[in-house]
Amino acid sequence: MEKIESYLVIVFIFAIITISSLVLSHMALVDIYHAETDVSIEWTMVRISFVIFWVFTILTMITIVKIFKSDLFKKKTGNKKNI
Repeated sequence: MEKIESYLVIVFIFAIITISSLVLSHMALVDIYHAETDVSIEWTMVRISFVIFWVFTILTMITIVKIFKSDLFKKKTGNKKNI
């Protein structure tokens, strides 16, 4: 249970980082669209944002799988059988 809580905290932190990255990525893409002279930094930000999105998605999927496999999920759902 403590391990799941730590995964949830990590996912929450990455959610905040991902939202910030989304805003910065949007700003970079606007600069790229307006054809600024040197957009290498903007493209780097877009690439970094892409990696952050992937890490967040993978961590979220791992956390969801761990929650489904945990005793916490099994206790809440119980052993109800549909008849």
